[in-house]
Amino acid sequence: MSPVLLLLLLFSFRKLGDEWSADQNVTGELEAFACLMYGYAREKSVNSVRSIMLQKMVGENQELTTKSKVDLSRFPPCRDSLIPHIGRVNYRLANYKRAYKAIFLRPNPYDPGQGWEKTEEGV
Repeated sequence: MSPVLLLLLLFSFRKLGDEWSADQNVTGELEAFACLMYGYAREKSVNSVRSIMLQKMVGENQELTTKSKVDLSRFPPCRDSLIPHIGRVNYRLANYKRAYKAIFLRPNPYDPGQGWEKTEEGV
């Protein structure tokens, strides 16, 4: 891994929790980091990494069937799962970064961009 890429990733992690919602740049950089963790440094989308990995497991010209030997636990999370996870991590870090204050205003965890959802029962 190049030193420049490593510095960019460290800067992305450092920006987590600065604001109450993770911005698009941080989210994109963390998605690229997830691709890097799974061995695809040139890819920037976890969905494309999942597609590439699926093609490798099934075969280039083969179809996915019930008899295909695909281990889904080896795939990165899809983007629809990764984005709320980044939101939850950002929310917790934002709380930790403000823990030195006796009282601070914060959004509800179920507000948009925070990563959680409120159910009909209020949970």
